Amino acid sequence: QVLTTSTMVIIGSSTLAVASNTISVTINPVYPNMRIRAYLGAVSNADTGSLLLRFNFDNSASYSSRFYINNGTATTNTGNTNITMWDDTAQPSSTISIDIAHMSFGTPALYNGAFASSSAIVPSYMMGAGFWASTTAISSIQLIRGGAVNISSSSWIKVYGK
Repeated sequence: QVLTTSTMVIIGSSTLAVASNTISVTINPVYPNMRIRAYLGAVSNADTGSLLLRFNFDNSASYSSRFYINNGTATTNTGNTNITMWDDTAQPSSTISIDIAHMSFGTPALYNGAFASSSAIVPSYMMGAGFWASTTAISSIQLIRGGAVNISSSSWIKVYGK
């Protein structure tokens, strides 16, 4: 089944009032199929740091992921405390889409995004997949910048459910 935001309802949203390394949203856990849309602004275009996805503030080693930056070599992570969406690469402002299907054996996530500095002529992109090995219903979602990097104020996240 293809998920489109036109057939889904908004089940949560959040906008950062001040810069922070995490943007979090609480959602109604009755929706097993979700689409996340997010805009993450960078405090500085030179910021480097990973982008991490976490559910329910769960920081146990129950996540795995595989991602690509600009069709490069795949980076694979297992037994992590989050889904790593990209690693310590210079990542200025970005727009992200994540599809989630919570199933009886866990939660797979498929994601992609684009990012560019204000002076970039050619944008970069990332794509990947992750897995959360938990059967707990998702009631909150966190996007976290790793390292000493903040997400700028006015960045936002919206979660659609079906």
